[in-house]
Amino acid sequence: MSDGHGVRGKASTMGLILWTFGGFAPSSNAATALDDGTLRERVKPMVVKVLTETGSGTGFVLNQNGHIATNHHVVDNGRQFAVRRATSQVAADLVWSSEELDLAVIRMREQLAGVATVTLAVSSPEENSDLAVLAVGFPGVSDTLATADAAESTRTNGIFSHIFDGSWGQDHTLRIIQHNADINPGNSGGPLFDACGRLIGVNTAGPNVTVSNTPGGPRIDAPSGVFWASFVGELARELDSLEIAYQRTEEPCDAVAVEQIQEQIEDLELRIREAGGQNADVLRDALERLQGQLEDAQRRLEEGQQRRWLMTASVAGGVALVLLLIAALALASFRRSLVQTVARMQEGVSRVVQSRQGKKGHRTAAVPSKAAYPCRLRIGRGREMDVTLNSESVSRFHAELVISEQRDGLGGLLEYVISDRDSTNGTRVWRGGHWHRIRKGVVQPNERLRLGDYETTPRDLEGMASRSLSPGRERQGAEKKAERRRYGQPVDVSVRRNPDGEIVPRTDA
Repeated sequence: MSDGHGVRGKASTMGLILWTFGGFAPSSNAATALDDGTLRERVKPMVVKVLTETGSGTGFVLNQNGHIATNHHVVDNGRQFAVRRATSQVAADLVWSSEELDLAVIRMREQLAGVATVTLAVSSPEENSDLAVLAVGFPGVSDTLATADAAESTRTNGIFSHIFDGSWGQDHTLRIIQHNADINPGNSGGPLFDACGRLIGVNTAGPNVTVSNTPGGPRIDAPSGVFWASFVGELARELDSLEIAYQRTEEPCDAVAVEQIQEQIEDLELRIREAGGQNADVLRDALERLQGQLEDAQRRLEEGQQRRWLMTASVAGGVALVLLLIAALALASFRRSLVQTVARMQEGVSRVVQSRQGKKGHRTAAVPSKAAYPCRLRIGRGREMDVTLNSESVSRFHAELVISEQRDGLGGLLEYVISDRDSTNGTRVWRGGHWHRIRKGVVQPNERLRLGDYETTPRDLEGMASRSLSPGRERQGAEKKAERRRYGQPVDVSVRRNPDGEIVPRTDA
């Protein structure tokens, strides 16, 4: 049976192991980048086509309640709305729209089969180590040559350029992401994903649209290859205000798109050689920006490799330490179990020997005959005691030992019960590495006893008494008791005395 100390001890040990492992284990503070094929398959069911009576655009699924986010200019002036994926289509209603943010939310009237929800990465893309982006949508030009009626999204890869404070030609400033993943009319309202498959922006505009870094700013005539998206943090704030459920994360994406940036640089260098005039100057500016991004990406890649090496070393060290702790605990537990097993074996052997001796009809000289049981032995310093111990630390009538046969059908097995008789220096038994004071209790034949300062065992006391008594006879009268032989010679034991020379009780355990 486990006691409270054992439970607390095990809990403390387990807490130490968990604390140790937790201290060495790396904290996962970044999402894992996906390979291109896995990324495309994962985001595909998150994107839907948004239809109105005047046109179409793209949207993405926010939650299982049917909410879809898109651009304001996709649903502007519309009265009827629908959401389509593959060959399935359901009607929808407008929930909210903002011209200044160019964002809107509609809700499907019934659930569209096979869709999945996006996760909004609300940390700024500048804080991410990832520079690769994926744009997904339903550009109208792709429907021109399509022979099937199924709505299939297209996906284009690109590079995150930078994020700035600007506007969509209104008096409201918001965060805008610039990237070069190709989008076309019909992509409006579609998602811009990072390499980990989380939403970082809502694609809104391409070249030759009004995009300014100041409210009401000038129209930008940008070259092909420059596109803009609303930072997803703008959408998240509105969803919170509308109490519309969505999934979000603030973890960065742990990926560095060095190869993609190098490909973009090679493409820009080729276009600069083919272009001329002002367009070439604009492309050179873009090239310089990409070259700076390449340097940052290479630096982040090296830092990431160093972090991974350190985390691996920390985990290995933590696991080794935990294994050492477990091994030490297992060894300690094994030692305790071994000691307990040996003690039980010794006790069992003793009982078997006694049992066999009882069946053979004889006992050793130190064991009284069967007729002598139950046997009550008075132990002390007095001459009238059954066992006399010549030690000043022993009281005149110090203790009483009762030996009787157990009534368990195993004839010959004996039970020893020691009782202290209010002795001055007490009766103690050695158990578990300590002396324990005992008033009355069962003891084993070979357990160490201490009466005052005199050490012995129950079996020794039994043997001392058996030599002074004839087996099977009662002892009567103080005269016969005084004439018995005394066993247990005077011993040199230390006792405690007070300043008056009187023996005082021992206080040590």
